[in-house]
Amino acid sequence: IPQITLIERLLLGLAHFLTTGHHLDQDNVTLCAGSRYSGGDVPGVFWDRDGRRVYVSWQDPGDCGGGLRSRKAV
Repeated sequence: IPQITLIERLLLGLAHFLTTGHHLDQDNVTLCAGSRYSGGDVPGVFWDRDGRRVYVSWQDPGDCGGGLRSRKAV
């Protein structure tokens, strides 16, 4: 399954906000499995409502949890 890259996710988030006025990932983190750090970690992107910022965090590929989501690259 083709997975979204970090750059694709950031651009998708901007396009979504400009179109709808709403942010992606207000309740979840998008794992950008199409991009990986040299050590294997995967970037995750989410919107922090309180801080009004988009954050990029690094997740271990083995991490799991109810708030982690992937997006398919189109």
